[in-house]
Amino acid sequence: MPVLQHRVGLALRSRVAGDDAPEVAKRIWGAEGERWFTPADPIWRVNENAAMFPGGLAALLLQSLHPSAMAGVAGHSGYKGDPWGRLQRTSHYLAVTTFGTVDFSTSAPAAAAAERSDVTAVPALGVIAEAMVCFIVAQAMLEKFGGDSVAETKRNHDAYIAHIGKRIHERVE
Repeated sequence: MPVLQHRVGLALRSRVAGDDAPEVAKRIWGAEGERWFTPADPIWRVNENAAMFPGGLAALLLQSLHPSAMAGVAGHSGYKGDPWGRLQRTSHYLAVTTFGTVDFSTSAPAAAAAERSDVTAVPALGVIAEAMVCFIVAQAMLEKFGGDSVAETKRNHDAYIAHIGKRIHERVE
């Protein structure tokens, strides 16, 4: 099982972070200098936690229900032509802005694909807040019920629910 788990992990990392993930990680982590954030900052703790994967998936699913978010995606994202590339660019952006040095994070500006004068940040902030709630809930779930596998986490959660149900039943009687 460890070999299969390792292979699945590498395949997932390749899809999310790209085939050059090890080199990119070396550039980010190996860079010397002041960083925007430290391990004590909440953004660092959230983004380095394994909850980032289920939390990110939950955030994407929640965002897919939000009309403003989907209008923005439909009008301004290249996800249809290159969905994995879009995910990799987002993953890279999160890694650089969370863990990178100040100089690395603010290196040469990239040209925008299009001027977006029709987009306002107000609805987008709501979408970002919803996404952060998903990350925090996923992290709290892993802290409370965590285990070494999804099956163990589910077993811990089920035991907790059974315990709470028993306690409530005892108080009602």
